[in-house]
Amino acid sequence: MNRVRIQIGLMLILVFLQYENSANASTETIHRILIKGIEANFSGDYDRASQIFSTIKKEDPDHPSQAFYQAVVLFWRNSMDAGNPRYASQIRQYLNQAREQAGQMLAVDEKNLDALHYLGLVYTYLGRLEAHNGSLYKGGVHGERGRKYLEQAIEICEQQGAREPQSDFDRTNPCEDLYFPYGAYCYFAGRLPDFVKFFNFLWFIPSGSTEEGLKALERARKNSALHRLGAESLLVGIFLNFEAHRIETARKLSTELVSRFPDNPYLEVQHARLMLAAGEYQDAVIKSNKIIEKVEYRLRNYDEVVRQAALLVKAEAAICQENKILAREILIQLENVPAYQNNSLRPCTDLLLGMLADMEMKREKAAGYYERAMSYRGPQRNRIIEKKAEQYLKSPFTCSKRDSSF
Repeated sequence: MNRVRIQIGLMLILVFLQYENSANASTETIHRILIKGIEANFSGDYDRASQIFSTIKKEDPDHPSQAFYQAVVLFWRNSMDAGNPRYASQIRQYLNQAREQAGQMLAVDEKNLDALHYLGLVYTYLGRLEAHNGSLYKGGVHGERGRKYLEQAIEICEQQGAREPQSDFDRTNPCEDLYFPYGAYCYFAGRLPDFVKFFNFLWFIPSGSTEEGLKALERARKNSALHRLGAESLLVGIFLNFEAHRIETARKLSTELVSRFPDNPYLEVQHARLMLAAGEYQDAVIKSNKIIEKVEYRLRNYDEVVRQAALLVKAEAAICQENKILAREILIQLENVPAYQNNSLRPCTDLLLGMLADMEMKREKAAGYYERAMSYRGPQRNRIIEKKAEQYLKSPFTCSKRDSSF
């Protein structure tokens, strides 16, 4: 009888070990698929990235990563015109699917780091979607919910004595992946007071600070295999738009990204804008012309919105070089061509038209453009442009006090 019990016990142990080894193998396979898909996404090949992420279904049809990263691909497809609603329904569908799948995982194990990680990601991306559509309030509510899941996961990691990885093998540590969405939320929650005047009321108090957010994002850039590229790209945008004293750091990160992924339109336009911010106007023009050539060649995902973004960089460079003729030629085209009217880049055109009018000593005309730049709502609203337009409305634009405009 004892021998039978021992044999049954050994069989149960073997079954458990087999299941655990199978689960670990599946997790490692999914991780490899994600890394491969993220690389394709950053290369600008969004179709291939989507195809790669879809193979996760074969490994685990209930894992939230497949649906979540399909949403991420759509975010990147829309990156040059973030408020464009063309993918909003699909993005919500994928994020809701990932939320349900992660919720089911959490119901089985309330300390499942994968489930908490993806719930945090889903809610922070739902927050991004609302912010792009003009609703910071709804975005903040989603972001707060995501933060709570991420903080719960980080607390579990700390209780388990998680340490920063010391080798490439260690960088598969899921604890390090948490710091990308957590840092992103903390940073922008810390920035929210700059935009509080656009709210009539708040039903929540944003948690986080810019310092805490930057620290977490730097940690993700250093240690997270899954989110390293995302952290680098986000840090470049943060330094460009909000941390002017770190432009050189942004340039270094951006140079590495563009060198590694030379055909990503968002990364290329961002790099051109960094050249503007650094005062390298002619280099910004050269870079913009190369981007426009790719649009002409119809390289994948280099469309008319990308051309518009590149032309905006050229126009601002012309203004800063006091080349009024070239600036006016570009801006008239941007102001009048129908294809450039109904997207989130339109306020940038109005801001630059106001800057040009100020240079031409046409203050009343400039004020009209600044007021128009501040008037947009919904997906076309650009709060960074609003702040700059308000600044130049109070004090006329001059090249000597210029900073990066968009």
